[in-house]
Amino acid sequence: MLCNYLFFTCKPCWWTVLSFFIFCTIVAPYSVLAGKTALVIGNAAYQHAPLKNPVNDAEDLAATLKSLGFTVILKTDATLKQMKSAIYTFGNALGKDSVGLFYYAGHAMQINGRNYLLPIDCKIKSESDVEFEAVDAGRVLGKMEDAGNEVNMVILDACRNNPFARSFRSYDQGLARMDAPRGSLIAYATAPGTVALDGKGRNGVFTGYLLENIRKPGLPIEKVLKNVRISVLESTNNRQVPWTSSSLTGELVFNESNVRLESKNQPVLLIQKKKDITLGFAPQQLGLFGNYLAIGMGKGDYRLLYNLSSGLFENDKLDYYNFIDKPKRTWKEYSIHKASSGHSLSSIDIRHLGEKSATIKVAERFGHITQYAFTAQGSILIGTSNGFLLFYTRLGHLIEEMRYVEYEVKSTTIQGDTIATCYGDNSITLIKNFERDRRRAEVTIFQPK
Repeated sequence: MLCNYLFFTCKPCWWTVLSFFIFCTIVAPYSVLAGKTALVIGNAAYQHAPLKNPVNDAEDLAATLKSLGFTVILKTDATLKQMKSAIYTFGNALGKDSVGLFYYAGHAMQINGRNYLLPIDCKIKSESDVEFEAVDAGRVLGKMEDAGNEVNMVILDACRNNPFARSFRSYDQGLARMDAPRGSLIAYATAPGTVALDGKGRNGVFTGYLLENIRKPGLPIEKVLKNVRISVLESTNNRQVPWTSSSLTGELVFNESNVRLESKNQPVLLIQKKKDITLGFAPQQLGLFGNYLAIGMGKGDYRLLYNLSSGLFENDKLDYYNFIDKPKRTWKEYSIHKASSGHSLSSIDIRHLGEKSATIKVAERFGHITQYAFTAQGSILIGTSNGFLLFYTRLGHLIEEMRYVEYEVKSTTIQGDTIATCYGDNSITLIKNFERDRRRAEVTIFQPK
């Protein structure tokens, strides 16, 4: 009787409870799922044929995807049980309105036209063992098909030589071609049936260029992979040809901001301002003088003068600043000297009281050194031919890397917490409050008309 009374007489309460129940069971899950989810696996610690790059590749890609808004499930040196569990979790996280990305680096092989991803604990003595000791790549595609969403990606940097080939009666090298189901894209580090190359540095050849391109603002996935393909072809003398199969029905841009400041150790900072300016010349030299940024062809030949406070150009005051010359090669008892000569400067020496205390050698992916100076706090700023701004300690330890555009750094200068840099495309970046609070740094890009 009491139940009937509550049911029929407390209709508002009953309807509220029912509405809440419907929301929790139907609406809420889709709200949570409408995002970007990635499963990233890197296996290297194989007993018979260990690999150099996959764990680094997976960790670096996971960090990059997190900075671009993905929820990331990362597994390194995973066992068969761990891989299957991670794929199950990944599949359950996908919804109709979500974006899914699966990345695998490590050993893999094809058997009878199917591709298998090898866990580090696999025990394979013959072809018949593979089905039970490895993970069928089709399992991942199946989970994506079940979700019914419009954007899914499978990226396989796993086309190394088959480590168990000697125990097989016959085998096909590389991976087999897989047709991407509707709403999916499959990217291979190299064409089906061929073998990918390991990288000489921290990352594999394919993943190294993938990391570089997915950070670039505004690039759709198809353009990202095209750029990667071109770079891999060039760096391997056409020996490795990345390949894709696509049935995408939606669009994905990894870095959706128009312009971003990419930082290794800090959150990504959005560019706060962008200004079009008429130059009439290609800037070669920048100078920071008090409250002004001078832009010109060289020292003593400044042609534009920008007021950092008002945001206006005050070129009538240029005569005074063309007589100022401020050296930037020393900080207290430290000094910077060229350690390698020639057109491509790859390293510099840091000296303390005239004696060498450290050598900085930039990694190949940064290009060569084009500019260098001490910052206001004693860190070392280096501009590179690939558009990077690198910050090192006085002992040569890399503490920060940032990239605005892809063009060579032609000039960079520092005053206090302000950094100004001009690039090969004649654009200029101005960062305020950099060393004080990088999360709140104010960044302006001047783009020539």
